[in-house]
Amino acid sequence: MLRLATPRGGRDHSLRPLPVGTHLSGRESGKIVGCRNGGHRDGGSSDPKAALAVRFAKEIVRTRGNVSDADVKAAKQAGYSDAQIIEIVLHVAHNTLTNYVNVVAKTVIDFEVVAARPFK
Repeated sequence: MLRLATPRGGRDHSLRPLPVGTHLSGRESGKIVGCRNGGHRDGGSSDPKAALAVRFAKEIVRTRGNVSDADVKAAKQAGYSDAQIIEIVLHVAHNTLTNYVNVVAKTVIDFEVVAARPFK
């Protein structure tokens, strides 16, 4: 869900299937979402609450953390608690940091590469 920092940096390291923060949406943990399968990479989902979380994460990346009060309000209106909103922010930060480490370390990609697209 939150591998949105990678396309902005133009790197392919983090574009792979990953466990979604399913506890955020109340779904069973362990659900796997591939960024190349479905709309999650672009902020879409058939679940409106999950779609909002992805759009919110994308906005965190786009604004470098300077999301608007309206963005936070929309997340709360979708049913996310303050703690869950912070968790979304932390997922974005973790994935950004992981990507930076992989780029600096020139980590060998040992999974099927999904090419980064320009960030919108």
